[in-house]
Amino acid sequence: MGNNKKSLVSTLKSLPKAALAALGTAVIGALVAYFAPGALDRLTGEDRLQVRLETNPATIDTFTGSSHYALVPRGQRVSGNPGEGCAGFYPWISDFGGVPAGETNFRVIAQGGGDETLIGGIRARVIERNPPLSGTGFLCPGEAGLKVRPVALDLDEPNPTGQVVEYVGAEVVEKSKGVSFTVSEDETEVFDISATTEECYCEWILELVTTQDGDQEIISLPEGGSPLETTAWPASEDTPSGTQVTRPYYLWDAFGLSWSISRGSQSQPADATELPELSTFTPRVRGGALFHP
Repeated sequence: MGNNKKSLVSTLKSLPKAALAALGTAVIGALVAYFAPGALDRLTGEDRLQVRLETNPATIDTFTGSSHYALVPRGQRVSGNPGEGCAGFYPWISDFGGVPAGETNFRVIAQGGGDETLIGGIRARVIERNPPLSGTGFLCPGEAGLKVRPVALDLDEPNPTGQVVEYVGAEVVEKSKGVSFTVSEDETEVFDISATTEECYCEWILELVTTQDGDQEIISLPEGGSPLETTAWPASEDTPSGTQVTRPYYLWDAFGLSWSISRGSQSQPADATELPELSTFTPRVRGGALFHP
């Protein structure tokens, strides 16, 4: 046995260095392939759930028929317009510091990786909760009124938790206690979320509670970016002409490409070269659920 060991050592010593390096690489590769077939996936993260956001609701089919509301804080000068349709509304208004008003709508896309992943909850972690912003309101109206919001978050709750909502027309017929579903490897799950407020200007992070292989992980979105924002919109009021928002705001004609100032049943043209501030929301105004014309 001792002679065999010496013979093996002598043989290895006699091999060129390049051959020894190749032999070592082959041995290591075989060991990795045998003992850790998922090691590369774990290093690259491909064995974990991958999640991304789409944050422009005017380009998401669930929300394209809905009206889009925003509030620009007092003191900000606004001019120009978002272009044809509503697809450019939020990118345009954000250049002036505008914030989604009444609700923030977006899409979450979850791509499975590795073993099956359970998404056992969706929640909002509110970073800052302040009174609603005071400022000027802007509205880009939809074509089809209220759309279905599969997952709803109420930011006015102490611990906002996502609930799956089912509708018949515009009426809620069922609301679950929470969100729970699984995503398998190479499976894509898409769900749309509406986060609403009537009482605050909230900056917040979306959190997904996930479990894979018995390990729980909280996925926070957006990753490393600015938090999501939502502020209240004025409550609608009953008037002789019906339920309306009686506070003044700018209404965009997405096809005539013109602004008007709307207040209840009255409206007047506005000059797009400069849009003066309006008192859409002030500290004395009450927030409310959105009215979808």
